[in-house]
Amino acid sequence: MRTISIILLLALPTMAQLFFPPHAADITFYHSFDTGPEADLALGGEKIDWKNGTIKFGEGLRGGKALVCGAGGGLLRFNRKNTLDFDHPGTLVLFYHPFGWEEQVTQNLPRMFLWGIESSQGYIGIQGANDPKSRCMNDREFHLMFLYGKRIPSATYCIPPPGAAGRDGWHMIALSWAGAEYSFKWDQRPLLKFTHPIPVKDSDFPCTVFSIGTASAWNYLLDDVIIYKRRLSNDELDALFRSAF
Repeated sequence: MRTISIILLLALPTMAQLFFPPHAADITFYHSFDTGPEADLALGGEKIDWKNGTIKFGEGLRGGKALVCGAGGGLLRFNRKNTLDFDHPGTLVLFYHPFGWEEQVTQNLPRMFLWGIESSQGYIGIQGANDPKSRCMNDREFHLMFLYGKRIPSATYCIPPPGAAGRDGWHMIALSWAGAEYSFKWDQRPLLKFTHPIPVKDSDFPCTVFSIGTASAWNYLLDDVIIYKRRLSNDELDALFRSAF
């Protein structure tokens, strides 16, 4: 009996990790970076479609690994078939951790790219704002951007600057969508809701891959990139944020 108890005790950390990420049945993509550059789960395929920069890892959430991004870091691309579909509701979640921003603030750096479908035929992306370049990234807005659309208009939707709260530690950004309705969230602040002029279709983004991370500008660690096949509520996202730690 004592042997069984010891085995169960040793297994507890692993068992606890099974509860993250939540709502597992609704996940189409998950990347913890704990086992390297390939995704943990991707209905479009776990293997990398393309990479840029230097792929290396730092200390991630819950004792795992995280992708090093920014100057000297890397970007990964994955196939989005069956994984990321704008014809149906969904939610994208990611966590980032700034590092070295005190030194970088004097360099007048441009935007901080986090995620996107990058194409001159139709672009959607999440990034830290390009300006004002004299400010640290935590004192700039975060943007959801639509560009180069043949059918849908270009637009930028904003999250206010995190301020001092965003200078250190791990932070969550979440985006959910359904037709023309979009919600954008930072950490446990309330969801900000936007309505695009016309409903977005998956065909508005003909590129077959999406990118996570970056190989330039602002330094950060990236962890727990998750895509759900439904919209998560504000309460569900708050609970997800707390469970990540």
